[in-house]
Amino acid sequence: MANVMILGAHGQIATLARHQLLKETDHHLSLFLRNAGRLQDVNPQRETVIDGDVTDTAKLTKALAGIDVVYANLGN
Repeated sequence: MANVMILGAHGQIATLARHQLLKETDHHLSLFLRNAGRLQDVNPQRETVIDGDVTDTAKLTKALAGIDVVYANLGN
């Protein structure tokens, strides 16, 4: 089992990746995004939601502790 961080976890492609990872792996997902209340159907046993902005380097650095893989879904 790997610890996977998804940056920009509310985006369309990130949502698809998130659901696929939950379906096909036993990985733990850390979902890093602004306005985390927008996420629905969070599985508290397999997902950790982190409300933050990637430009906040201190918060991002702390969130990355113990992460094996990062998927960055950033941009407009």
